[in-house]
Amino acid sequence: TYLSCVRSETESALYDITRADVPGECITIPASLHHIDVVLNYSILCTCAVFLLALMFFLAISGVRSIGEGRYLHWTRSMAGKPCYKLMSNFLLVVVVSTLARHVASIIMEFKTGRTQQA
Repeated sequence: TYLSCVRSETESALYDITRADVPGECITIPASLHHIDVVLNYSILCTCAVFLLALMFFLAISGVRSIGEGRYLHWTRSMAGKPCYKLMSNFLLVVVVSTLARHVASIIMEFKTGRTQQA
């Protein structure tokens, strides 16, 4: 069906920079929009990976061995006050909000130009 064709071509283009302006079987993704989407996808991926690695590093050096320990609760609470945590969480928030804004803008542009498809 058309919907499954669009889904498979979109999934293959999510992280592939070379898929822009290449006519597929059912869709063609404009290069300008595709490059923005790829940059946003990679920024989310990298931001989340760095955030998780940093939190695991801080957890490892804190000496906590089990989630049930009181030290884990103390570490969790104390992380919210650290500047590095605030910086990472604010950056993650900016990346997520910009991605959502890009998605909403894309949907609005599709409705304005009348290029929507009935699923």
